[in-house]
Amino acid sequence: MSYQSKIVIKNREIRIDRDTQFISVTDLGNAVGTDRGKEFVRNWLRSPTTLEFISEWEKANNPNFTGAELYTIRMQSGSNAFRISVEELVEAGATGIIAKGGKYGGTYCSIDWTIHFANWLSPKFYVHCIHAYRKLIQQLYGPDKPHQPFRWELVVDN
Repeated sequence: MSYQSKIVIKNREIRIDRDTQFISVTDLGNAVGTDRGKEFVRNWLRSPTTLEFISEWEKANNPNFTGAELYTIRMQSGSNAFRISVEELVEAGATGIIAKGGKYGGTYCSIDWTIHFANWLSPKFYVHCIHAYRKLIQQLYGPDKPHQPFRWELVVDN
């Protein structure tokens, strides 16, 4: 399988972390056209629906996740003053997200979290993300199988 360290959406490069293969949701937020990626990520993380998604995703994908740590955080969500950082989520046991500092820093998420974020941003932008993801899958798996990996994901019964 060939390796790609970026994906292009709406003529913007979205970085992919070489170590984890997580996708930069900061870049995705910037690609909406406003260059407010950090602000979008902060607002997405404070959403009660996002925290519920994180909890369910971690239960399904992280055998070490108990949910107790995130439960307390979820109970605080919804108030105007509520904020949560990536570091706090990681401390609570979340494995689908990382924060990187420095010149190439930002917030990076697993593909599932990234899809959730793109859908949260805007349905129109989400469609652009789907097309870019399909193009990447076609490059990785060949022109005759662009939908096969997605079919496999739908069939898996957890």
